[in-house]
Amino acid sequence: MRLTGGFNKGNKLNTKLLKKVRPTASKVREAIFNILGSDIVDAQVLDLYAGSGIVGFEALSRGANSVMFVDISKKVLEEIKKNHIFTLNAKNKTFHGKAASVLKIFADVGVRFDFIYIDPPYKSDELETVLPIIGKIDILNDDATVIVEHFYKTRVQEQNGYIFFKKKYIYGDTVLSLFIHK
Repeated sequence: MRLTGGFNKGNKLNTKLLKKVRPTASKVREAIFNILGSDIVDAQVLDLYAGSGIVGFEALSRGANSVMFVDISKKVLEEIKKNHIFTLNAKNKTFHGKAASVLKIFADVGVRFDFIYIDPPYKSDELETVLPIIGKIDILNDDATVIVEHFYKTRVQEQNGYIFFKKKYIYGDTVLSLFIHK
């Protein structure tokens, strides 16, 4: 698996555990960062349900200030820590636990983000849990963007607290739903 843009474009990531995760396809990653454009530069990023960590690594390669990788699998997070891009910045962190619990911890300690990428397992009800939490707790900076990757048959609510649906992009069976924070 290779990065598609930024200063590490073309670099291959450690993919030892890819049999256990569904990495975001390169065309979808490119679309995400085309949508975000230069807003990713110096951004505080949350990669929720990080899996391979590829979206967080793309953000770092394209100039993000730091990335917080959250996943329920300790093994996955250990693999993320082994990738060279992760170690380039001491601000990058991994967090083990259920997404809803980690989000509440971030809110309690005052961590805020410019960009949140959410990619739960396609056949789960995680979006129904985490989107309302993100919309209600104070973890988003002004004009923050939330992008949800989901299966095309999955419906997402258009308003969740203070995040509002803006647009969706379809790539085969994959949909990117874009939310903005107001």
